[in-house]
Amino acid sequence: MKLLTCFFCLIFLIHLSQAQTLDKDTLTKNETIKSFQSIIQTLAHDSMGGRYAGSPYEDKARHFIIHYYLGSFLKDDYIISTDTFTYCCRNNDSITAHNIFAIPKQGNKKHFILAAHYDHLPPGSSFSKEIWNKNYIHPGADDNASGVALALLVFKNWYLHKNNSNFNIILILFSGHEEGLFGSKYWTENHSAFSHSVILMLNFDMIGHMSEETCILSARTENNNVQDTILTNLAKQTGIRLVLSTDNIQNTDARSFLSFGYPVFSFTTGIHNDYHRITDTPEKINYSGLLRIYNFINNVLKIYF
Repeated sequence: MKLLTCFFCLIFLIHLSQAQTLDKDTLTKNETIKSFQSIIQTLAHDSMGGRYAGSPYEDKARHFIIHYYLGSFLKDDYIISTDTFTYCCRNNDSITAHNIFAIPKQGNKKHFILAAHYDHLPPGSSFSKEIWNKNYIHPGADDNASGVALALLVFKNWYLHKNNSNFNIILILFSGHEEGLFGSKYWTENHSAFSHSVILMLNFDMIGHMSEETCILSARTENNNVQDTILTNLAKQTGIRLVLSTDNIQNTDARSFLSFGYPVFSFTTGIHNDYHRITDTPEKINYSGLLRIYNFINNVLKIYF
């Protein structure tokens, strides 16, 4: 009888342990999804005015990213800074915009780059797909608050667990993307000191509309069967069907890096009916899909730990 009692106690403890692990995993998942929601809802809020390059709304988005988010966890081993650059848009107006970047003070390790553009469209933009509602605010939840949120959360997760890491991460958030990839062009032309230390540049652009568990690797340095097999298998582990493509290189900031010889992966969940419309709002985001991609990218980084 005592033996039977001990047996059931053991079974109970095993189930309790599993339940606690499950609860912890569920809590972590819920917290990550809430973090995605918080960042995307903030950046895509009407008060951000579309975050268009060179505007006070770009300034507001930049302040949120630097002071509210990055400033909440980065310590003095990292530098948070900006690039200021000027370009001419289609109507020949001169626009002064800003990239955001976070770089380690100690540069003796190899680097990953996590990148996304944080600008979107102004009301009345010629890039808007709207016909009757062109002059309304374009929130840009998927394009590209989703990519910014993914880059920030992957960066934060790595930073908080980086003690044994074999590499450092450079975070870059570009402006001037919508008018012609000006932010990423400026970075590659003015930060060549990093070019030989970069293992891989990971770019995220419109990553929040996963459909049928699909994520697209839309740009990469080369076709490599071994590399593609590893990535595909890592994606499967997080419930993602990874589609390998090179169709979208010209429209992403990855192009600027490819032209300078950087090894590049650029990820997207693709174009959809809300693209460059006023309906690109936070409630349309597939947050469970974003969580899968977040886990997938973390697994990619773990290969190099």
